[in-house]
Amino acid sequence: MIVLDYLKTTKDDKLVIPPFQTGHLGLLPDTEVHACLLAPAQEQVKHAEVLISPYAPQPDSLARLSCTMRDQPGVVERLVRAITDLEVNIVSQESSGVNYLDYHRVNLIIDWSSSSIFPIESRII
Repeated sequence: MIVLDYLKTTKDDKLVIPPFQTGHLGLLPDTEVHACLLAPAQEQVKHAEVLISPYAPQPDSLARLSCTMRDQPGVVERLVRAITDLEVNIVSQESSGVNYLDYHRVNLIIDWSSSSIFPIESRII
């Protein structure tokens, strides 16, 4: 997970993202972005992640997916291919080797609104 900054109040509902952060967020200079909160599916929410995207996200169809796999060549590609086969859009992907490169940790934010495999009625909890 990438932490950009601490929670703070903004002026005029504007959030300025430092240029050195725009690369890994996939933003071009002067990109207008949309922001939404990703909160755990619990009644007593004490924290939430902020999702920043150049397109208008649909919070009802967003989810965070994290998994740890045995590290071997192509392991991330197989995961991405499986998600692609479900017609699910990957909004953000971070991965890294962990435990002396024995395992690989992948963190994704996915948007399943593009998938025709799962009817919308079955996706809303």
